[in-house]
Amino acid sequence: MNVIVYSKTKGFCGPCFATKRALTDAGIEFEILALEEQPAEVIEDLKTRVGMQAPIVITDTAAWSGFRPDLIDALTA
Repeated sequence: MNVIVYSKTKGFCGPCFATKRALTDAGIEFEILALEEQPAEVIEDLKTRVGMQAPIVITDTAAWSGFRPDLIDALTA
């Protein structure tokens, strides 16, 4: 399964930290992409399709924004 986490890398982002930790604890491999390094059109697309809260998580079957432990748990089911 491919999992991409668009995360803030500048400053502290509690939901970003919690998401990355939960994925790691669940044994789910993921790629981190810095939100600050994405082109404006990518950011606008993510905001429109997924949501505005960091982090934005994209998997093969789901996408969400913010810390969602329920959806992370669903990835392991």
